[in-house]
Amino acid sequence: MKKVTISVFLLAFVSMGYGSQSLTVNDQAVDSIILKEGQSCSVKVLSDDSTSYDAYVGFDDRLNLGSFSHIQTMPEAGSFSDVTEVDESFFRGYYVRAAGISPPSAGVHFIFQYQAAGVEVIDLKLYAQDGATMIDSVRITVVAAEVGTSFTYQGHLYDNNNVADGSYDFEFGLYDSPSDGNQLAGTVIESELDVIDGYFTVELDFGSVFDGNGMWLGIGVRPGDQNDPNIYTSLRPRQKIMPTPYSNYSSTAGSTNWSGVIDVPSDLLDGDDVGITRETDPTVLVSVKDGVSWDELIGIPAGFADGVDDTGGDGTYYWSCVGANFHPRYNDTSNTDIDRDSASIEAEDTGIFFFAPVMLPDGAKVTKIVVYGNATAEAWKFRSVQLNTTSMNDIAGTNIGTEVTLGTPHTINNGSFAYVLWTASLDSGDVIYNARITYTK
Repeated sequence: MKKVTISVFLLAFVSMGYGSQSLTVNDQAVDSIILKEGQSCSVKVLSDDSTSYDAYVGFDDRLNLGSFSHIQTMPEAGSFSDVTEVDESFFRGYYVRAAGISPPSAGVHFIFQYQAAGVEVIDLKLYAQDGATMIDSVRITVVAAEVGTSFTYQGHLYDNNNVADGSYDFEFGLYDSPSDGNQLAGTVIESELDVIDGYFTVELDFGSVFDGNGMWLGIGVRPGDQNDPNIYTSLRPRQKIMPTPYSNYSSTAGSTNWSGVIDVPSDLLDGDDVGITRETDPTVLVSVKDGVSWDELIGIPAGFADGVDDTGGDGTYYWSCVGANFHPRYNDTSNTDIDRDSASIEAEDTGIFFFAPVMLPDGAKVTKIVVYGNATAEAWKFRSVQLNTTSMNDIAGTNIGTEVTLGTPHTINNGSFAYVLWTASLDSGDVIYNARITYTK
């Protein structure tokens, strides 16, 4: 991507037309859009004819909090199409040109992405070549984020059967089927993501779409150093979304419509409590009185018998990863194999060790841990590593395939420690399928 700083906003080019261009946000022609902090939207510059043109797309105020990035130039913009970044005190965005011996054609010409970073109201504008005539605009209102809907995805990438290493562009989509099906939310684009020894980590946010139904993550990738236009290579198969993102659904799943309540007392079927007496005599049967004291209840669960709700905390949550998220010890990299169909990792020699970084919310209370695989005679351990040292401590462990329940939950302290799952020495043919950690908040 070229980046220039211009001292004069009015640039001299061959006079070209304007007026047939327009903006869409998330493929919709709208005047305004509301985003939450951290969300992004795609912005496209379209033209409805084959006229060549120069234009500017961006913001009058360069101090806005969000980021604005060029994603792709489409072939429809013409063989001489061009995009140049503009960074001035009075304008931040891009200069675009649609032209060429092969002239532009109607359709999408340029694709950008706006990433909201803080609460603000700002206008995204499309100017003609003179920098003063506004062709189109969209008002972007960024509001404070509610309970987070983002989650972390970790993956392992191969490029032409070799472990990938370097900068890559990714696009992520959420679908209701492992193949074909419907896309459930907007595409999330991550540009120039560092892939190190095949491994990458990205935070994804598709909004409040997790409702308990099965969902699959579609991934497209292309090398980060290629020029536009580029198409993404779709990775197969799509990855099934595991339980962690669904924990967000619990915050909205606790309400029931009155029409769905069963065994409603006959005196309440008319929708009011008129005629119901408020009996306080403790000798009156519970079935005919209004109000029951704690002492009159029977069959109270043991966890509530002391009158303190300390059994569930804020609910039960899960962290999980596939076997491909386990790293081989440095000198074991040539003696392991990643199965693309099952996303498992297999040792292909004796004396092979695997480890997987674990990222849990600070303050999480770990209650159960399990590493699944076929080497049930071998052990795994959950360990903490003190930051800025090589000091490592065992928290829990047992044989592969066996789940450990901690007698005293272990509280995650990200300010002082990092965490890792570690396997004992494995032999050829030993496979790690996946792992899961259960925790409360």
